[in-house]
Amino acid sequence: MLRQQIGLGTGNWFAPPGVTPIDHHTFGRANWHDHVAAEHTACREAAALFDQSSFVKLLVSGGDAESVLQRLCAADVA
Repeated sequence: MLRQQIGLGTGNWFAPPGVTPIDHHTFGRANWHDHVAAEHTACREAAALFDQSSFVKLLVSGGDAESVLQRLCAADVA
């Protein structure tokens, strides 16, 4: 199930095979609760990678800015 964040569609929750990823709004427990709980358990018991690039903006300046960003970022920033 996608959501809008900074103009991009990002994953909000992922349905397992055979489940249609549609939000059913309710005052009770949401239909995605068990799927998110399974994702949470998998992250706690194994390994996970979270893209949090939409949460922060940095200004890196100075003569070594490019080399610092090249070291920190997964993609080529040059």
